[in-house]
Amino acid sequence: MAPARNSTVTVVTDYKPPPPPSAAKPPPPRAPLHPLCAALIFCLAVAAATEGAIIALLLLRSEEEEAPALAVKRCGVGGAGKCMLIGAPSCDAWFSDEANWACDFGHACCAATDKPVISIRQAVEGNCEDLDGSDVKGVARSSMCSADAASNATACDVELSCGSIVIAATLIFAGADDMQTAAAWLTSVLSTLEGATDFWGLPPGFTIAQIPTLSVWAAEAHDAECPTCSCGDRIGWLQDSSDGPQVNEVDACARVAGAEFPAACGGCNPGLRVTMAPVALNGGRIAYILTAAGALPGYTSGGTATADRRTIYYFLPDGDGSAEPTYNGDRWPIVYVPQGATITADPSVTAIVSSRVTTRRLIDGSFVEAEVLLVNGRPAYQYSMDTTPEAANGNGLGDVWFWFEESISQEELPPPAPILASSPPPPSPPPVASPPPRTISNECPAASPACTAPSGQDWVITTSCTIQAGSYSARKVLISDGAIVSVEQDASVTMDLSGGLLVGSNSELWIGCESTPFTGTWTLTFNGRREDLGNTERWLSVDYSDYGLPPRFEVWANALVASHGARLEIHGAPKTSWTRLREDAGVGATTLTLEEGPVGWAPGDEIVIAGTGVNGGSERATVASVAGDAVTLQNGLTNFHEGSWPGRGARLNGEVGMLSHNVRFTSGFDLGACENAFGGTGLSARTDEQTKNSCFGGNVAFLQHSIVHVENAEFSKLGQALVMGRYSLHFHLAGDASGSYLRGNGIHHSNNRCIVLHGVFNAELEGNVCVDNRGHNLYLEDGIEVGNAVVGNLVVNPRSSATICTDKIGAEGGAAGIWITNPNNTFTDNAVVGAAFGAWFTFPTVDDSHPFTGEKRGQLGGVFGASAAYFRDPLSGYGPAHWVVQQEQTRTPVAAFHRNTFKDSARMGITVDFRVHDSEDAYIPCLDKAAYVESSCPTCANVGHTFSWGPATYDVSAPPAQREYQPAKQTFEDIIVAYTRSLYGEGFSYWATGGLVSFERSIFVDNQQGSSLGFTGECASGIAFGRGGANVQFSKALFLNGPAPFKLYDGGYHCVDCRWAGLDHLVTMRPGSPGNVNGVLLERSAPLGWIGSDRDDPLLGWIWDSNKVDIAPAAVEVANLVDWTSGFIQNSWQGEDVNLVSTDGLGGTVRGGAFTQWVRSGDPGANQGWGYGAIVNGAPSFKQFYPCMGNVYHWCGDGRSCEPHAYGRDVPGAPWL
Repeated sequence: MAPARNSTVTVVTDYKPPPPPSAAKPPPPRAPLHPLCAALIFCLAVAAATEGAIIALLLLRSEEEEAPALAVKRCGVGGAGKCMLIGAPSCDAWFSDEANWACDFGHACCAATDKPVISIRQAVEGNCEDLDGSDVKGVARSSMCSADAASNATACDVELSCGSIVIAATLIFAGADDMQTAAAWLTSVLSTLEGATDFWGLPPGFTIAQIPTLSVWAAEAHDAECPTCSCGDRIGWLQDSSDGPQVNEVDACARVAGAEFPAACGGCNPGLRVTMAPVALNGGRIAYILTAAGALPGYTSGGTATADRRTIYYFLPDGDGSAEPTYNGDRWPIVYVPQGATITADPSVTAIVSSRVTTRRLIDGSFVEAEVLLVNGRPAYQYSMDTTPEAANGNGLGDVWFWFEESISQEELPPPAPILASSPPPPSPPPVASPPPRTISNECPAASPACTAPSGQDWVITTSCTIQAGSYSARKVLISDGAIVSVEQDASVTMDLSGGLLVGSNSELWIGCESTPFTGTWTLTFNGRREDLGNTERWLSVDYSDYGLPPRFEVWANALVASHGARLEIHGAPKTSWTRLREDAGVGATTLTLEEGPVGWAPGDEIVIAGTGVNGGSERATVASVAGDAVTLQNGLTNFHEGSWPGRGARLNGEVGMLSHNVRFTSGFDLGACENAFGGTGLSARTDEQTKNSCFGGNVAFLQHSIVHVENAEFSKLGQALVMGRYSLHFHLAGDASGSYLRGNGIHHSNNRCIVLHGVFNAELEGNVCVDNRGHNLYLEDGIEVGNAVVGNLVVNPRSSATICTDKIGAEGGAAGIWITNPNNTFTDNAVVGAAFGAWFTFPTVDDSHPFTGEKRGQLGGVFGASAAYFRDPLSGYGPAHWVVQQEQTRTPVAAFHRNTFKDSARMGITVDFRVHDSEDAYIPCLDKAAYVESSCPTCANVGHTFSWGPATYDVSAPPAQREYQPAKQTFEDIIVAYTRSLYGEGFSYWATGGLVSFERSIFVDNQQGSSLGFTGECASGIAFGRGGANVQFSKALFLNGPAPFKLYDGGYHCVDCRWAGLDHLVTMRPGSPGNVNGVLLERSAPLGWIGSDRDDPLLGWIWDSNKVDIAPAAVEVANLVDWTSGFIQNSWQGEDVNLVSTDGLGGTVRGGAFTQWVRSGDPGANQGWGYGAIVNGAPSFKQFYPCMGNVYHWCGDGRSCEPHAYGRDVPGAPWL
């Protein structure tokens, strides 16, 4: 969870801590001022949001003044090379017209003409005019330049300039587009100023050419001109000199090594450094807080960390001296120490700085061991909304986040520099409601007396006790009054309940613990009947008002509920959750050879062997014995399961998952009767009540402020059919669930989903196995869910249902392996086999919305279902002003979507489209065969092109109406989509309207239907991919076996370094399309093996080793490149734009590497060497039906021009340029 920034903090931006006495360095000797200029300008420039604009610090010094004056201005108007900065040290008014300050206006008038004046100029053109066209003030120019007649100040041409103007030019260059031109011009100007080496503030030996402006140093890194200035000298000057910027060592080294003198200083690595910085608080108090630089960058389980210097914080629930970070959610990245780096602290830091190795931390999508930074024994975090080194916007957020503060009196440090004005931050959110902090231990609870078996129908436990071996039966079990109930370690326990089990506030149930997993057996059977729903005394009830939460009363029938503030610990015997085959397993085979020897598997365990596409479906089997990586089955297999793909193709091998565990929760209904009630795919309104009655299973829910650690347990026959909110496993309006997890569990034969994330933030789902569960399996319910980690789960054979209408298989829907209503979550290393949709992205939004515009700022999102009212109520700890209820999901990039595998999907592999309007219906209208109507069927999938995803960067904490957006490329790494079928209407391996997705190193194999794209974001893709008109990008992608992977429809493709083999064709048309398409653009892409280095490329060589792909020999033509036999395109006016382009003759393998464009030939029956219906266009021309052009969607981000990407201007080597 990422609360909004704190409004009471103002950042002091240029505090300069005194060096320790032992480390003090004298400043470089100050040379007299050059007679030509009475000013030094030291500019530190960085690119701002608008092209050509910069933010810069302008320091001016006159002979009469000791302290430099400071002015900061951000230019947001005007083109490249026109950014304006003006000022003088002793003027009555710094700026002539504050109200009209902008990059296209620019006079500075000084009260006295004998003071330095800097006039703004257009550097590339090299004139001395102000940007408004008027000449520089004559008197001022005379005063500045008359001392040197050789400067020719009157003409002031490009070759001759006075010093002040030259330095101003370096500022302008920082915002210029053409750095080479700017640098060349600057060199010619500087040649007239040879010997001007005594500018104030430069270290000895520096020349004017080395004035430390980052952009100039990057363009003109003249290391050889300063042989006496070592890397250490430069770092020391940047760090310590009174004339320098006085940045910390890490920042100084990064500047020198990365931008300024790469040849001399590459590889400088000072490690992780903790420093101190002041912030000014309301009331005038100065707090001295800790910052850290050099952290391990990349995605952590708390968000994306940066190596830049940032304020560091602690998380109150971690506890004193815990040394283990418990928060693993959104926007609070954990500070990890780079491998081998040292940790140092400034002498002024009195806190104890150290580190320790933590395990199972999520870094860049994988759980690994890493060293976390500790301050006084507490784990350190960054706040991702802090964008400057000393920013401290996270302090006090949620009453759980606080900066590390040094106890230093005001007299110990010099007063801070003046505070720079900035726009006020948004209002602070209301405090997050939470129970008092409590110590969280992973050790088993202390021994307690035996629990007394129930004497009546309800078992009420109010004192801590241990459940011992035996069989127990009750209506319901209520654990309350802070009781801690554990199960005897080796006990065999069975429990039958007809009502449910409630773990009350501050109470706990333990079945094993992390350090000592449970070694006995536990089976709880839910035996409640739906016919008894009217008898509320039978069931569990929760009144949210009892916990100070929004008024809400819920009855939980046939359920296990961890109530508000409860703790549920379930730790079954450790087992390998799932793995893959290493060898083929044929029909009748009784032995499986696995990738690894499974841990904990034993005779009698039930496993699932996932299907491998065209060779047959998934099936279950029972383990007879295990020896190393060989598993012997009690009976032979029914289907063939592939297991011999090598290398990167190993994820195409069949998955093998564990279902059986020694801790088991199940239901007593008759599974056969339930299957008959569902009736296959023929579920209808007539069977609605029958199905609900026959499939009334138990359900497990975790409420707000509960602590949940559940691993290596089995959940079978749970969930209540066709009922919202009564799922197998369910985080329910849970709020921040940081530290809670579901790991390595087997969930199968559920009547209602596998695992549901509902109104929850920062939960972890890892390594769970979901098999034969009805409806969308891994399900984000209301679209508010953020920061959750869905990692390494296996989903097999999701089945049709109708809890919401998209659950029902058919032309408009079908169960998804992963249903995603909010992209701000992590999805990595998951495998989905046999779903209707592998992953389905569809988010809350508003009517008539288009994310690829600046329209409807702050509105393109929303919250479905119960979460909308719950989290807008301040009693939830969030409230209407909190960012979690002001999300714009359709403008939010995915946190991570990497290494996921989607196989054997019945309809689509990955889908981005088909808007729904809510997460629940009053009834199930689709069972009455109702079509989509927003008012009466809000959960029905709308037709295509009704939802569009336009990921952008923006400040989520900014007031919604003031947000600014820039298009953001989303990288989906190492995705596999294979064996997609079309069992219910038309299907696609990938269908998207929007998304700006770049598939990096993806593999697409034998999909019966290729990908197709809706049109949206044609200009934004120019920013995201560098190619306008492309709606998706593939980089180093592989397309192997089967029908054409590109099925042209509307949107365009950009393919870089792609390879293909074994295909019927590379490109074809979507049936019925008349040709209104953007086509395919290939760069450095060719048939596999036609480029000589392919065989030795580790990304490709495994394909030869597999012997499963027909790799065609190189030839002068590709006879099956395209299939344009469709009569629709050969005779339609839209078909004029059908085209395939290779910028380099298929990577230099055909036509001498020439730019080549294939278009329709007019004869679908003729193959002229490239496929039927295609011909090489002798005069290539720009062809896109939906180009980046001047219409309503001509948008490339706020303040950015689309012209470089319009009408194919960004296609390299295009003849039409």
